[in-house]
Amino acid sequence: MNRKIGIILLLALFNSFLLCAQNYHVGDIITNLDGSQGVVFWVNHDRTAGWMVAMGDASSACQWGKATTIQDLPSTTSWSQFDYHRWLNELDGKENTRKIREKAQSTSGWPATYAAGVVDYDHDWYLPSAGQMRILFANLPLIEAKLGSNSGFTTLARNKRYWTSTQNAQSNAWTVYGLDGVLFSAPKTSSFAVRAIRSFEMTGGFASYHWTPDGEITPDILVVPQETTQYTVTITMGNSCSVQDSQLITVSEAEDEELTVTACEFYEWEGDIYYVSGDYSKVLTSPEGCDYTVTLHLTIQNAPSVTLISDDEEICEDESTTLHAVIQQASIGDILCTDGTFVHPADWSASIGKTAKGVIFYVDGTGSHGWAVGLNDLGTAKWCQTATLVPGLTNYSTPREAMYDFEGAYNTQKIRAAGNATQFPAVYKITADIYEEGWYLPAIGQFRYLYANLYTVNNAIQRIKNTTMPSAVLINNMQWFFWSSSQCNRQKKWELGLRGDVSLWDGDKTAHVRAVCSF
Repeated sequence: MNRKIGIILLLALFNSFLLCAQNYHVGDIITNLDGSQGVVFWVNHDRTAGWMVAMGDASSACQWGKATTIQDLPSTTSWSQFDYHRWLNELDGKENTRKIREKAQSTSGWPATYAAGVVDYDHDWYLPSAGQMRILFANLPLIEAKLGSNSGFTTLARNKRYWTSTQNAQSNAWTVYGLDGVLFSAPKTSSFAVRAIRSFEMTGGFASYHWTPDGEITPDILVVPQETTQYTVTITMGNSCSVQDSQLITVSEAEDEELTVTACEFYEWEGDIYYVSGDYSKVLTSPEGCDYTVTLHLTIQNAPSVTLISDDEEICEDESTTLHAVIQQASIGDILCTDGTFVHPADWSASIGKTAKGVIFYVDGTGSHGWAVGLNDLGTAKWCQTATLVPGLTNYSTPREAMYDFEGAYNTQKIRAAGNATQFPAVYKITADIYEEGWYLPAIGQFRYLYANLYTVNNAIQRIKNTTMPSAVLINNMQWFFWSSSQCNRQKKWELGLRGDVSLWDGDKTAHVRAVCSF
């Protein structure tokens, strides 16, 4: 009889208790109490709350509303670089939606269906503001696959325009164009698509677990049932409220088996070593001499960083000292120090004895690894002196392809190997000593994550040196653009504007250089 060798049992309790007992990351799927689902696209710095986007459009085409001014709803009568940047930080879509709905209910002549009216507001879904929609599109690479594989809807369409809840003027409101996520003003009576979002919180007390029949008290357990068994978990929160869920694990005589494993860094199975998550299959022979297939569902996780700190590094004979093993957990907006530790901006001061290296703008699932941006702009330079195709670099022909390039370190190495500072000025703005310390020119996909969290990053930089990365304004009659290390063809290279524009520019043109590092 063939049985599953071992099963990591994880029971999902889709209710408010799960929100209390779990930290969510961008790309996670949440099932709400009403049964609706969303994909997390933003989590705040303290990991206590965030926003999820609905699995599909609330409408494929509808009007924003009537061409009339809604009182107390932020608006402007002009379109300027200053106003544009202002709307990028307008993040109160839920309050905007409430005000629009109140106006529609009290005013005749509004369309029967309108953008703020088609969302399921009674179950806390609302029309995102301009700033929220921009963050959503900047994080699209992390959520796109989840939207496509978990619903009957296609992804946030790249050829659509979506309404935001942000008012531009009496007759206009802001939309986001799906091709690159840039804001455009449009008449309120135009018809565009609607995508709802919803806020969530991760609050509550300590959660304790109890499993039956095993009696384990951890959030997940490894079980090896010899017969069909029903497992039940009881979760008790700090407020003494409890909830249960059960899962029947069936042990059958099926020839084919499945094995679910989560491992750190690598996993060795049947003589092979696996470093990448995925599904793997092997044909094995049972003791009875029968062939059967075992499918391995493998998840590889990076190990967190551990720092060992001692109270005293030098002691005398017969004296003692205490050693502390500290697991480093970083958040977006934390300050990365030269000693490898992370500091929350609110805890930063010149007196703590640490030196700031950069500001974190991306963290992976371990909480210990990610990317940080340098504190200083490295000046301006051409990407290349003359039109050049760098060997070894992937050529990305569209913004959609380019936004999945996260290999800035690899790109930088290839560009530097292809020539000198005269041929490739931008990457050589990162001087040899800085490059040896791990700094490189980010890929355009990495730049998108930096832009999505620019407000949080600038808050940390302001704490360190009383300045910020430049906003989307004209400085000395030149728009601030930043070169990435991503390539399109001999002539065109990818760059990022501080409105979030991912665009192509001639490599022999001048743009700004900002280095990032991995940690």
